[in-house]
Amino acid sequence: MLDTVMKDYVDGNVVNSQKRKKEFKILQETLLLQVAGNNYNPHAQEQSGANSRPRSGSNALLGSLMVFATFLTLCNAQCYVIPAEKIPGNTSSECKDLDGVKHPLNSKWKTKTCEMCSCKEDGIHCCSIITTPVGYDTTKCWKTFNKETCSYTVVEQKDPGKTCPVSQWIK
Repeated sequence: MLDTVMKDYVDGNVVNSQKRKKEFKILQETLLLQVAGNNYNPHAQEQSGANSRPRSGSNALLGSLMVFATFLTLCNAQCYVIPAEKIPGNTSSECKDLDGVKHPLNSKWKTKTCEMCSCKEDGIHCCSIITTPVGYDTTKCWKTFNKETCSYTVVEQKDPGKTCPVSQWIK
């Protein structure tokens, strides 16, 4: 549903980080619901009494998944990996990106969509380098995006030559 409602790119060719965050949150909640559903036993109370506790194995699994989900939420959700093509007997010294461009192993580059990518043995790792201003007076100021520098500037609406103070940025 998000795929059809929200655009993949905003401001021309900038990755829509809001869409990526919402997709990640949906996947995270789906995982937690699947784990809860797998551990649910409607007959557990009947079999072992009203005051019994769940098995320690399921507690450990659920606890581990909760820690994992929390850790992923705190991490930068604007990164992704393009796995390397594994061909038996072939040890490649380069990576091929989604546009078909080959990059040497251990190299780094900036994409036209404001991502920093690196070629590693397991594939291409890319993360957005855009920081978005959120702590500013939206009634007096607006943000403008510079595609060349992959950065926002916050300026006054009445006088775009004057910058506005920004107290918080998010990545």
